[in-house]
Amino acid sequence: MRYFFISLFFINSLFSQRSDEMSDPVEPAPPCHPSENMISINPFAMLPVSNVNFYNLSYVRKLDCSSAFGIELRYPVPQGVEGYGVGIEYRWYPQKYAMKKFYIAPRLSYISVSDELSEAQVFSYGVLGAYQFFIGDHFGVGMGFGIEYNTGPQLQEAELVEGQSNVTPHFRLDFGWSW
Repeated sequence: MRYFFISLFFINSLFSQRSDEMSDPVEPAPPCHPSENMISINPFAMLPVSNVNFYNLSYVRKLDCSSAFGIELRYPVPQGVEGYGVGIEYRWYPQKYAMKKFYIAPRLSYISVSDELSEAQVFSYGVLGAYQFFIGDHFGVGMGFGIEYNTGPQLQEAELVEGQSNVTPHFRLDFGWSW
């Protein structure tokens, strides 16, 4: 009887060791990008009505490894045009490496501009697909393309009179610093 239990123990130890060697090791998930915050500029932001260019400053905060939240401020460039713009966006990183690589961002914004002849308020919402990479540890470059729907009293009148579309492309080229 004693040999029976010793042989069972021996066989059990052989099989348990073999099953450990045969099992696939679980690869750990890649870590998140170390940056939690980023400030960037987009020198090519444009308003679709009268082609008003804006300085665009944005701040993005990482929420977790797959998402981030951003706000943006816009200031018109041309002489004689006054106004501002504000916007928010939620970035979803399907590769779970927030602040770096591909992301999809639904976005909302409001812009108010005026000159000596007219004024306009524009509400826009849309979606953006973009890719962000880093040169070194902190300098980020982002490129993206999306589509926006712009609305507001002046745009609705312009669409009825001139037959223009309120759907516009949205291009992004960001340069930023992260920490």
